[in-house]
Amino acid sequence: MHFFRLYLPSILILSLSIACKNNQKEMVDPRVNTEEERPIISSILEDRESFYYVNFEEYPAMDPTLPIGVFDSGTGGLTVLDALVNFDAHNNQTREKQSDGKADFLEEEFIYLADQANMPYGNYSSEEKTDLLVEHIIKDVQFLVSNKYYRDGKDSIVQKDKLPVKSIVIACNTATAYGSELVQEFFLKTGIELKIIGVIDAGARGTLSRMELEEDASVGVMATVGTIQSKGYENTILRINLSNPSNPGYPGGIV
Repeated sequence: MHFFRLYLPSILILSLSIACKNNQKEMVDPRVNTEEERPIISSILEDRESFYYVNFEEYPAMDPTLPIGVFDSGTGGLTVLDALVNFDAHNNQTREKQSDGKADFLEEEFIYLADQANMPYGNYSSEEKTDLLVEHIIKDVQFLVSNKYYRDGKDSIVQKDKLPVKSIVIACNTATAYGSELVQEFFLKTGIELKIIGVIDAGARGTLSRMELEEDASVGVMATVGTIQSKGYENTILRINLSNPSNPGYPGGIV
């Protein structure tokens, strides 16, 4: 049986004042490495007095009983969660790649975070607020790996009964485009192994799986301004296609 925990914006109320202050800084491309560590990342990794601090030395990363974390800026990512819950491409007994009429993740638990306090993520880049957008994404990740949260905006007591997660699905195109690489770099610093899956990569692979290698085709993308400006789908489709061993141009590189 599936078990769900749905977290809405109240759990991120505490982060808003800090996020707004950071918005006053000069905006930079979040996908470009900078020498200065982002304050939110330093708080998570180093500041034991911070609400955001996570002790990764004691993180149960290899615990298979932990839930899978999924996040989006709103409820749109529930379509991704629905696809995960109903995914059936393997035999649950033999593990062979063959549908058996039972969901592959039937025994899994999921935690879904909807950051409705800061939605929509798709408008941040057009308003030159990509740095703030990245901070929201990092805080989404922090929530999923942490055990702390507030029940609502009026709650002054930090709850500490939330389970951390064993993997994270970024169910938001814009968050994937602007934050997936940074999230990957972040977890390299934590010293734990955590699988990070973004919807753009999954969508690109799904698109290419329905196309022949030499096929001349056009791909339409329905997305927010931020996702389109990032060229996330365009670059990812080209990167995956060029890395295909069957492609005459293999080995390809990241475009």
